[in-house]
Amino acid sequence: MDLITFAFSAAIAQLLTSLDNLAVLLAFILSVGRSQAVSGYILSQVLMLGAALLAALGLAQLMSGQIGYLGLVPIVLGVWTLLFRAKDEGEIKTPKYTGTAGIAVIFLCMSFDSFAVMMPLLADSLPSYRTAVIVGAIIAVGTIVGLAALVAKPMRHWAPRLEKLGAIAMILAGVYVLVNTGTDIS
Repeated sequence: MDLITFAFSAAIAQLLTSLDNLAVLLAFILSVGRSQAVSGYILSQVLMLGAALLAALGLAQLMSGQIGYLGLVPIVLGVWTLLFRAKDEGEIKTPKYTGTAGIAVIFLCMSFDSFAVMMPLLADSLPSYRTAVIVGAIIAVGTIVGLAALVAKPMRHWAPRLEKLGAIAMILAGVYVLVNTGTDIS
């Protein structure tokens, strides 16, 4: 049951830190089509999760006693986003792109908040819990893709307002890592 709960927590963290990606994915679906937009998004998330896992494994080897302090990264990013990010809640602007690879690069650039949440969760967890984090994140990515494909047109006008929830999720995930729960590696 712990693994399921932990996977669910990781899925929620991934969902909330990807709401800005959802807004842009909606815009891409409307402008370049579902196939190219979804392919670019999925590629970016696979790369981001792989990088987070590799970074977490490296950090777990190098600084196992201080891993919990990585929770400060998403807290700082979340507070910064809430305090200083532009409050532009207008139309979704579709960035320039160059095919699926270009779209993937755009989403990678936008996924640092997800990386900043997933990497400490992965680093501060036992191997079985790392698997739960990855499974939860994959479920979240699938949920975002399905949701975007389903509601692209109706959500066009209010999707940018969802981004603030991502900042709150970063802060909560950082606090969780700092608290050092039973998933701790030490």
